[in-house]
Amino acid sequence: MQTVFLRLVRQDKFPEIGNLPGYLHRSAVNASLDLLRGKRETQSLDGELNRPEAASTDHGPRSAEIRDWLRQALARLNPRWAEMFVLRFIADYSNREIAGIMKTSSAVVAVVLHRTRAQLKKDFNALTRGIR
Repeated sequence: MQTVFLRLVRQDKFPEIGNLPGYLHRSAVNASLDLLRGKRETQSLDGELNRPEAASTDHGPRSAEIRDWLRQALARLNPRWAEMFVLRFIADYSNREIAGIMKTSSAVVAVVLHRTRAQLKKDFNALTRGIR
């Protein structure tokens, strides 16, 4: 929220905002996606992730590794799909609420969430096969 506030305050001219809650929500989502993309770019520049868990002899990914993977996977998705996924499974909005926020139907939200979960599952399975 601080990032959204600072971006708004730093503008030369305050924009006319017809729907303040919608504007703030969209701004927060965009700032989050920018943050995720920035982390992904930083990690790819480093060559490797600098995590103590990476040297672990544990056979399964730890929760921190899973969180990092999920952040990276969401950053690679279509931003609209990632937003729906975050709203549903992290912010705990219902499909109907998401449809209202994103100005679409509940059916479209359900289909996008299904496809997003299938893609994330496929990517995660590929990741875990590579760990073993």
